[in-house]
Amino acid sequence: MEPIFILIKRELLIFKKYFVSYLFFMFIFPIILYLFLVTPFHNLLQPSSGMNYLYHGLPAILFLSTLIISFGFPLIISQRDRYQSDYFYYLLSLNINNYHYSVYIILMSLLLSYIQFIVSLIIVHQLSGSILITWNQIFYFLLVIFPSSLLFTLLGLVFSNFIKKTYSLIMSFIFMFLFLAFGIGSFIPIEYFPGNYKDFTESYNFIFHLYYMFIKIFQNENIHLGIPISAFFISVLLYILNLAISLKKMSKY
Repeated sequence: MEPIFILIKRELLIFKKYFVSYLFFMFIFPIILYLFLVTPFHNLLQPSSGMNYLYHGLPAILFLSTLIISFGFPLIISQRDRYQSDYFYYLLSLNINNYHYSVYIILMSLLLSYIQFIVSLIIVHQLSGSILITWNQIFYFLLVIFPSSLLFTLLGLVFSNFIKKTYSLIMSFIFMFLFLAFGIGSFIPIEYFPGNYKDFTESYNFIFHLYYMFIKIFQNENIHLGIPISAFFISVLLYILNLAISLKKMSKY
């Protein structure tokens, strides 16, 4: 475990160095989402549940802003260490292996994701003063974001084996942003989509069900445990896949 803590300490020192830049992004991103997505749609869209649109849009901000960090952190760190420098291969020459490196990325990604989630929660609550959020709901939010964040962290870790250029990295961010914002019924309620797409999303789009756990918390409905359990199971499969891909690439080194 010592190599993992050494890597985490190194990353925290880097984070401290660029603390102002990181903090600026964490604050400005949910504000931009609120101003340019939630505010315009507030007067245009009305969920079929009869709830105020803010109860639909605010979970979308929490979900999107957090998972962008979860997905993007492994990509950025891998590009920095593996493709823009030889630091990753330097680590391999020491007492650090691929397992240590991947676990360190997962832990740091989850930590930053939770920081982003808390910052976003504070901001959206301040921006929408009419929305009531109880401490019980906040507690459940903190629980249900974990399997989603873990899943997207592992997804980003797998993709980091193939995304080497800055252009590919930017395109990956854009695609993930558009998918989470407009492809799963988050900022635009799913009932506004065409019937076939709506039926397909509600039946087969697993990410939609991860997001909809937030809506159910606002509606004080029970959450089906099969959804977070499935997210953990898929995360384990992605972790094994990442190890297999990484070991195959390392064998060529």
